[in-house]
Amino acid sequence: MIASLPATAHIQLLRGKLLDLVQRSDLVVIGTADKVTPVGTSFVDTTVTIARVLNGTTAEKHLRFRGPTRFAPGERYVFFLRRTPEGIIGAQDAGTVFPCATADDAIYRTTIQALQRALHSDLATRPDAVRAALIPALTANPPPLRYNAALELSALAHAGHPPNAAERVRIEKLLHDSTTDPTLEPLLTELIRLAATPTPAGRP
Repeated sequence: MIASLPATAHIQLLRGKLLDLVQRSDLVVIGTADKVTPVGTSFVDTTVTIARVLNGTTAEKHLRFRGPTRFAPGERYVFFLRRTPEGIIGAQDAGTVFPCATADDAIYRTTIQALQRALHSDLATRPDAVRAALIPALTANPPPLRYNAALELSALAHAGHPPNAAERVRIEKLLHDSTTDPTLEPLLTELIRLAATPTPAGRP
């Protein structure tokens, strides 16, 4: 993931959570939270009816897992899960949710599967593959998906892997599109600035 890439240690960056979740999850599914049961003050048991599997494998149509995130009963989400000796647990931090209407299935599927492939690609080509996976998500309908994609792209750019020329054109078009999420504007503007900054001698 990004941790495998060069980083600017002196800059404290706000990173997205998507890459980390894709890397740490054994199973990623879209489903409906059927039952949510608090366990103490820090954890919740969530029972999910699975609609589709995005990464990993399972023959189950229903599963139960424990984690810190409180999902709303009856709502549809992307769930990032890990298998442990004690069973399946949630990989998401408290408050980290990715809501998913049926119409959002395709963009989640293509983004998460493309990230999975990118994170297993050669180190030399990984930044390009990760950017290619994330940029289409900038126009996704779910706000958490597009905002996390923008944060991940910003972290990559600050680590020395800004958008290439073709990607810069796509981002500039988004900035001039009145339908683009205005909360993304500062991040997209920063991406353009970093893409226009000359790279140090010897760096491609």
